Amino acid sequence: MKLLKGFFAILFSTTLSVLSFGQIGIQLNTDQSTEGYTFFETLQESYLIDNCGKVVNTWPSIFRTVLHAKLMEDGNVIYIKSNTIIVRDWDDNIVNTTTYNAPNVVLVYEVIVMKNGNYLCLARENLSDAEFRNLGYEILPGFNPRRIDMVLEIDPNTDTIVWQWNIKDHMIQSRNSTQANYGLIKDNPRKFDMDAIATHDWEVGESFMINGFDYNEDLDLIALSVRKLSEVVIIDHSTTTEEAQGSTGGTYGHGGDALFRWGNPQNYAQGEESDRELFFQHNPNWIEYGEHKGKIIMFNNGLTARDYSSVEIIDPMIDNQGNFVIADSLYALEEDPISINTTTFGPIFYSGYTSGASVMPNGNIYVTVGIEQRVFEMNMQGEIVWDYYIENAGYIFRSEKYPKNFSGFDGRDLSASGTVEDLPSTYNCVLFSTSIRDINITLEDVVVFQYENRIEINSNEFKDFDYILYNQWGQIISKGNNQSQYKYNTELLSAGIYYLRSEREGRGGVNSIVIP
Repeated sequence: MKLLKGFFAILFSTTLSVLSFGQIGIQLNTDQSTEGYTFFETLQESYLIDNCGKVVNTWPSIFRTVLHAKLMEDGNVIYIKSNTIIVRDWDDNIVNTTTYNAPNVVLVYEVIVMKNGNYLCLARENLSDAEFRNLGYEILPGFNPRRIDMVLEIDPNTDTIVWQWNIKDHMIQSRNSTQANYGLIKDNPRKFDMDAIATHDWEVGESFMINGFDYNEDLDLIALSVRKLSEVVIIDHSTTTEEAQGSTGGTYGHGGDALFRWGNPQNYAQGEESDRELFFQHNPNWIEYGEHKGKIIMFNNGLTARDYSSVEIIDPMIDNQGNFVIADSLYALEEDPISINTTTFGPIFYSGYTSGASVMPNGNIYVTVGIEQRVFEMNMQGEIVWDYYIENAGYIFRSEKYPKNFSGFDGRDLSASGTVEDLPSTYNCVLFSTSIRDINITLEDVVVFQYENRIEINSNEFKDFDYILYNQWGQIISKGNNQSQYKYNTELLSAGIYYLRSEREGRGGVNSIVIP
């Protein structure tokens, strides 16, 4: 995280879908996509697929977890099910289980494996009406919350809790002056107001509903998506468990109180509804790559506010002492957020629930659109460069894409065959190799010419070569094998950028063709 003034917010959205309803499988793969493999769950099992939707590996035992299985750096898969953290190997065998048994507490969503080997987990504690009332919540007829949110660090060797944080220790209320948490939220912007919780979806009994998180090992900070507040919050992990219950201690000096919060300043009596940026968001995570490294990205669902979702990137303001800045009672709002609406490329994506977004090593953004059962990759301009619809997924909580050089793939058989869907997509997909993609010359004895109405490939040595002509979306225009020469009438092409790839015996190159 850089010491910057202000923050940067990017909003990505796109135009109406050109895909017909119900279309599944691979829809698009361009040479700008991340060369790698995508991991996701369906109602039946978990899959790893390549960029053309071919199945590389399956885990039949992993399906409908709670709620996010993911690959670890050793190639094993970790997930939560039935209050147990389970690790399975590449061949679907159980390697380890860690069961947490505590009255009224359940583990949820996902596990982060820390460098010390411990597991960082989200959890929920069940509370009675009386316990909520003692915390200052006004119990009314109808739906009321039943659960409160926690973060737990578990030692898998002993199945014990070594650190914990509970949001109930940081609530404030102005209703009952006899309670310890009595006060005014405008004077305590690091606290959480129970009355600010959205009542949407209370039929499932959630209160604040932390639905996603990330851990920054270097800063020893945790980013939380507090869905029912429509905020992303950062807390200090450097505290002891005792300090995490209070408002002092830890590297940043504020105990377990919020160090930073963004998305809905009304929650701490600042701003108006028009100042709200987030709407029931998911999946905040620190960016590890590219021009926005060190910032935080999240999926903004847009629920109750609009008919599209978006991806946001923010850069919290930090002072010279490394502390988050509160300026005029607002967090990191010295400068207005910068929003970019991309309407050039399609299609629009929308999911009021679940979903996620992360930045890939090449700087692209990988997106899970939960209710649409869709995963795609777009560049920072909002142009979609890879697109895939999952069959039989119900709707997915989140998925992950891993680059080809991910350490978990070392020594694994990555040969691909078959598809997840029973009826494969009709899209003519080509896997692009980085060794070919990154050079802009053709074969040593092959020359590419572009004339007013045609393009040509000429082999000076009259040797056979393979060729593929495709557009910027990765759709193949023409392909085949020729000896010495290939010609194509460019009058058949609409204006745009095209790519001509020539290859022989694993060597080759790509030339860009611009049709005015």
